[in-house]
Amino acid sequence: MESGRPTLFVRRASGLVRTVGPWTALATAMSWTIGGGVNWLLVKVSYDHPGANVPLAFLIVGAAAIVTALAYTYLLMAMPRTGGDYVYISRTINPLLGFVLSWGYWIATAIAVGTIAFWDVWYWGLSLQIAGGAIGSQTLLRVGDLLATSPEWMLALGTAITLGMGLVSVFGLRAYSRLIWLLFAIPVLGSAAFFWAMIRGLGHAHALWDATFGVGTWDAILTIARESGWDPAAYVRSSWDATAGALLSPMFAFVGSWAMVTYIGGEVRDVKKSAVWGGVMAVAVIAAYMVSAAFLLYGAYGEFVSAYTYAFFEEGDRLAEVMPYSGRPMLPLFAAGLMPGQPALQLLVALMAALWLLNDVPAFYLVSTRLPFAWSFDRFFPESLAEVNRYGSPTRAVLLATVLGQLSVVWWYAAEKLHYVGAIGFINTLDGLSTLLWWFPSVFGGAAATVLPFMRSDLYERSPLRHEVAGVPLMSASGIATMVLNFWLFLSLIGSGAAISDMLWISLFYGAGASIFVGYMVYNRRRGVDVRTLFHEIPPT
Repeated sequence: MESGRPTLFVRRASGLVRTVGPWTALATAMSWTIGGGVNWLLVKVSYDHPGANVPLAFLIVGAAAIVTALAYTYLLMAMPRTGGDYVYISRTINPLLGFVLSWGYWIATAIAVGTIAFWDVWYWGLSLQIAGGAIGSQTLLRVGDLLATSPEWMLALGTAITLGMGLVSVFGLRAYSRLIWLLFAIPVLGSAAFFWAMIRGLGHAHALWDATFGVGTWDAILTIARESGWDPAAYVRSSWDATAGALLSPMFAFVGSWAMVTYIGGEVRDVKKSAVWGGVMAVAVIAAYMVSAAFLLYGAYGEFVSAYTYAFFEEGDRLAEVMPYSGRPMLPLFAAGLMPGQPALQLLVALMAALWLLNDVPAFYLVSTRLPFAWSFDRFFPESLAEVNRYGSPTRAVLLATVLGQLSVVWWYAAEKLHYVGAIGFINTLDGLSTLLWWFPSVFGGAAATVLPFMRSDLYERSPLRHEVAGVPLMSASGIATMVLNFWLFLSLIGSGAAISDMLWISLFYGAGASIFVGYMVYNRRRGVDVRTLFHEIPPT
């Protein structure tokens, strides 16, 4: 190499440490995924799409997610490096496409760190209200009301969550693993209690609900719903059009589950086991969780779910007259309603939603730090972001993620105080764009899996996981299925109400990413970096 010419990558070793095992990979994927999508939207969708077969909608998207996870598991086996879609797409299809799509993914994730931290405080408030209403505790109701209605508390505690999780991230994935298992164990117990309650409630929901919230409460809620315009026939009669519209909720619930472990691909040990358990096995468990929750909720409660949700949105004041809890109708509410006389279990299951959502934050930190690291290691982002500390953590990338996360927290607070007027309300638009920005790269991730065995046979032959049927790689077959299913679902997402202005913003985000990429392309060529060779190589370990 000529004197003074830089190496392909920032350095000859990444500095990352392979510490993540199969179980932490599984817990990380579940922590990324299980949150507001299943605990809130699984219920709300009954109001948004009358006649939808909600369990079927979750089953369809869950099946697509499993297929996608299979493709990503093959990709991680072939390229066990940190960076997820960016690495896979840039090394198999096109570097510009890989950068631009991952740029959009990063924007959505970086903002979501603060979004989740801010709104998780609100979830804690609702959870305490649910517990207080079920148990009959005025103290829990008052504390819950404070957390759910005070932007100042949401700002203060949201800031504590953001900065605290950022601090843990500085100490690397060993510290992260300890934290995620601590945060993971409690909501798992809450989920176990939830499933027990739902199974117990099959055929007995009416009686158990009245025993929890007061005799006649069930019928009073049905009366409020009917008098406000709820038509039970519209909800009982299943419609494919309504079910297709309901796909949006499980898409939000599942999005990114298949790719979470790939963003720390260079930090997993025993890659074969970790890729499987953090990829296809994790998504299979998540799908089983969400689909079972959907079947049990609607199997136990039937039309009552839509009646309650309708009463909440149309006659909230009247609902508050008959229910001690009148906040959002979330999944834990319906579980707590099946546990009369069991306050400890009711408290545990009520806190389930807030705890699962809290788990999102450290998982989101991983993505929002590892993408800038991967770009900078390739010399396509400020190279200081590739620096790692003695714990194997990209310190400056963590600082960037923390600043952006805290900016998001403050922005949400300002939006709440100023009632989302003008430009301050754009944070709500950003939040609405996140599912689109997270979902679209998976179409090209599927394309990468499709062509890798042929375009990058060198990587394919070195992969420890290869299967073929009649000479056709199953990696390619799963890639094709991923492309077809996820592009269809992406089009359904666009066709179900995405505004033209949303499409404009996404285009501008991608345009900004393309501009950054081209700028670094010019810069790297001028200083003698062999860009063509760089994107043919996978980054060193």
